[in-house]
Amino acid sequence: MKEINIGNTIGIIHSPLMELTKEERQEHFQNELAKGNQVLKELERLVNKSYRRRMQDAF
Repeated sequence: MKEINIGNTIGIIHSPLMELTKEERQEHFQNELAKGNQVLKELERLVNKSYRRRMQDAF
């Protein structure tokens, strides 16, 4: 379990992935994307879409 603060919001993450180092987590996600993990692919698509929209709104 890991607790994170974003502004006034406290998020609690219940995942064994939080026991890994940053590098280990990055490797895990890269491996899962390479295997075709559909959940991660959809999350990646949504994050990229949100980022592009935010960048368009900034200009």
